Amino acid sequence: MIMKHIISFILMALLPMVASAFDAEVNGIYYNLSEDQAVVTYQQYESGGATFSKSYKGNVVVPASITFDGKTYSVTAIGAYAFAYCDNLTSVTIPEGVTSIGENGFYACTALTSVTIPSTMWVVGEYAFATCTGLTSVTMSGGGNTIGQRAFYECKNLTDVTLSESVTNIGEYAFYGCSNLTSVNIPESLKKIEKATFAGCSSLTSVSISGSVTSIGSSAFYGCSSLASANISSSVTSIGSGAFSGCSSLADVTFPETVTSVGAEAFNGTPWLSNQPNGIIYIGKVAYRYKGELPGGTEISIKEGTVQIAEKAFYDRGGLAAISIPNSVTSIGPNAFSGCSGLTTVTIPESLNSISEGVFGRCSSLTSVTIPNSVTSIGDNSFCNCTNLTSVNIGCSVKSIGKEAFAFCRKLTSITIPESVTSIEMKAFIYCSGLTSVNLSNGLTSLGVSAFNGCKSLTSICIPESVTIIDNGAFYDCSGLTDVFCLAENVPATKSDAFELSPISLGTLHVPADAVEEYRKRRPWKGFGSIVALGKDDVIGDDGTGINSPDGETEDGAIYDLQGRKMVNGKLPRGIYIESGKKKVK
Repeated sequence: MIMKHIISFILMALLPMVASAFDAEVNGIYYNLSEDQAVVTYQQYESGGATFSKSYKGNVVVPASITFDGKTYSVTAIGAYAFAYCDNLTSVTIPEGVTSIGENGFYACTALTSVTIPSTMWVVGEYAFATCTGLTSVTMSGGGNTIGQRAFYECKNLTDVTLSESVTNIGEYAFYGCSNLTSVNIPESLKKIEKATFAGCSSLTSVSISGSVTSIGSSAFYGCSSLASANISSSVTSIGSGAFSGCSSLADVTFPETVTSVGAEAFNGTPWLSNQPNGIIYIGKVAYRYKGELPGGTEISIKEGTVQIAEKAFYDRGGLAAISIPNSVTSIGPNAFSGCSGLTTVTIPESLNSISEGVFGRCSSLTSVTIPNSVTSIGDNSFCNCTNLTSVNIGCSVKSIGKEAFAFCRKLTSITIPESVTSIEMKAFIYCSGLTSVNLSNGLTSLGVSAFNGCKSLTSICIPESVTIIDNGAFYDCSGLTDVFCLAENVPATKSDAFELSPISLGTLHVPADAVEEYRKRRPWKGFGSIVALGKDDVIGDDGTGINSPDGETEDGAIYDLQGRKMVNGKLPRGIYIESGKKKVK
C-alpha cells in the first residue's frame, strides 16, 4: 500500500506543472494587476519553458480600463508574450493610454493583418511583431518613441509603414526581411539608423534620409535589391560597413560633404560603385577606396581636407609604392593598406591617434616606420608579415601593442618599447627571428601569450620591475636566449611554459639580491642554470647600442633612458639605462 502511494506521488510529480500567469480575467482578456494599472498578459505557462494557451482569436479589442473585484484599473501596457503564437488572431485594437508593448508581445501572430499604434505608445518592444507574416500595414499615430530590435523582423507581407514624428529610436534589424515593404518615411526625430534596420527589404525602391540622422549603421539597407536612389542629408557624418551593400539597383546616391566615416564595402555590388571612374573614390571627406589597377611604382597623394582613409581602401594594391597622407587625416580604417606589397615608404601623420587592425599587414617591401607621438595604440596585425621591415620607432604615447602587431617581421633587428606601453599582447612579436635587441621600459605590466615566441636571435632580455604577468610561451623557443635580467623584487606571475624550448638550463637569471631565493623556488625561474644577484652597473648584453645627445655627439659619463633622454643627476629609479653606449642596470 505504501509503495502504491509512493508511485502515485512520483507520477503526479512528473506531470507538467501548469500555473496561472495572470491576476484577473475580464471578458476573455487576461491581466496582471498592480495598484491602479493593468497589463495584458497570457493565460498560462508550463514549468520548464513557456507554453502559451493561444487563447486569443479573431478580433480582440483591448479596453482602456477594466473593473475587477469592484476596483477600476487603467490598461497601460501589452505585456511580454501576451499574444505570442496566437495564430488565429486577425486584428487587435489597442486603446489610447497604452504606453508599451512588451518583448514578443505579438510574436508569430501569423493571421494578424494590420495594427494601429496609439499616440500614447512609448515603446514597441523587441520582437513585438516579429514573424507576423500576415501583417500588411503598421500605422503609428503620433506614438512610438522607441521601436525595439527586430520589432517587425521577417514580416514578409508588410507593405506600408507610417512612422510617427516622435520616433527617436529604431532598433537593430527592426524591419529586417520585410521583403514586400515598398516605402518608409524616416522621421525628422530619428538620429540614427541602426544595424540592418531595413536589410533584406527587397521591394524598397527609394529612401530619403532625414535631416536629423547623423549615422547610418552597418548593413542598414543591405540587400535592398530594388532600391534605385538614396538621398543622404547633410546631417549624416557616418555610413557603416555594408550599409548599402547588395543594393543591385542603386545607381543614384547623393552624398553630403559632412560624411567623415565610411565602413568597408558600404556600396559593394551597386551600380553606383561600378559607374565611378578609376582612381580614388571620395565620399564626403573620406577616401573610400581605390578603383582600378595600380601599375608598379605608383605614388599617390591623399587630397588635403580628407579626414578618413576607409577600411580596405587600398587593399591588395601591390603597385602602390608610396602614399602621402595629409595631417587632416585622423582615422585610417582596418586593413586600409593590407597587401600593398610594393609599398616602400609611408609617413604616418601626427593627427592620427591609433593604428588600426591590419592597416599595413603584408606590406612586404616596407623597410621602416615611425609611429608618431600622437598614437596611443597599435592594433592587432597592424604590421604583421612586413617581412622586410628592419626599423620601427614607436612614439612615447603608445599604451598597448596589439595581437600579432609585428608578427613574422623576420628582418626586424631591434625594438624599444617606450615607458607609456603597459601591455604587449598575444604574439605581438612572434617569429621575429632576426630580433637581437628588445628594450622593455618600466611601465610595462604584462607580456602576453607567445609575445616573443620564436625570436631565435635574441640572446638577452631585461624584464622591468613593473612587469607582474608573463603569460604562456612569452619567450617560447627563443633558442639563443641565455641571459635574462628580471628587476622585479616580487616574482611576476609567470606561466610555467613561459621559457619553454629556450635554453634557460644553460643560462643565467639576474634578479634583485633580496629575491634570489624566491626565484629559486618558483617555476619556470628555478629552471635557469644559475640565478645570481644583480650587481650595480651590470651590463645587459653588448649589442653596441649607442645613444647620442641632441647635438649628435655622445657625452662621456652621461646616462640616458631607453628613449634616448638624458637623465639628470641624482638617484635613479631601478631600471635599465644607457651609459657609455651600453645598457646597464641602475
